[in-house]
Amino acid sequence: PAVVGLKGHTQIGLSFRRQWSGIDEAPVTQTLWGHAPLRGGFGVGGVLYNDVSGPTRRTGFNPVFGYQMRLNRKYMLSFGGGASLTQYFLDRNQMQTELPNDIAVDENSGIRRPKIDLIGLTENLQNGASVSVNGVCLTVVAIEKEHVHFDVIRETLNRSNLDVLKTGDPVNIERSLKLEDEIGGHQVSGHVDTTGKISEILKSENNLDLKISCASEWTRFLVPKGWIALDGISLTVVDVGADWFTVSLIPETLKRTIISSKNEGDPINLEFDQNTKIIVKTLDSMLPEIEKRLRKSLIQDP
Repeated sequence: PAVVGLKGHTQIGLSFRRQWSGIDEAPVTQTLWGHAPLRGGFGVGGVLYNDVSGPTRRTGFNPVFGYQMRLNRKYMLSFGGGASLTQYFLDRNQMQTELPNDIAVDENSGIRRPKIDLIGLTENLQNGASVSVNGVCLTVVAIEKEHVHFDVIRETLNRSNLDVLKTGDPVNIERSLKLEDEIGGHQVSGHVDTTGKISEILKSENNLDLKISCASEWTRFLVPKGWIALDGISLTVVDVGADWFTVSLIPETLKRTIISSKNEGDPINLEFDQNTKIIVKTLDSMLPEIEKRLRKSLIQDP
């Protein structure tokens, strides 16, 4: 504001600044600025700017005014003021995840190497740590600031939907539970059993109901009011059929995950309750022996 009201002092300019040349996500700023005098020693000016840094963008306008009053030939009094109008934007898709353009499956070794953007989730993260990606427990193999690299073996690709991910797809992310943390839900291990398909989506004002189809061999591990993990989201089972089951999602779950972006026919990772699987498989192994003993006792009875 000190020079805005100077007589004959008019300026206008356009600038473009990029920090750290050569880095894809380096901050970029564009500005358009100018100021000009009015009558009586008054002047106005302003700066219009757009600033982009990673997933955040800041756009705004800073208007200023000034007043110049000459006290004598030697001294002049100058004062002014300004304001700031700013709007912030956040690209949530970029914040959640980003897979590199060179993502590929090495068919010889059966490994796929995704790079995922974990902005705000890398504190104290180290190589060898476990991170849940769409409910699949993956091991960190490299860290580049907010970008984290994983190796996904063929067995994991066969049992999950990570094989169909493409560049730019969002994914659910969850860090591993610490011993001192509160256990506020079901114990999800990240060991995905198989994939199902979203066969029906029922939307209402306050929630979302999903009908999931899967092979009938898996529904024997489900009971109403039991739990199932869908892409790492721990949910309560509502109904169970021969080769399907349903779940309901509350608005908070829809806000914190990507499941609301799913469509009918999309594959989804399924993890079943480990305790239920142990009980069912133990009974399966015991039943033939029980049946054999019953038949033997019936034959021996007069």
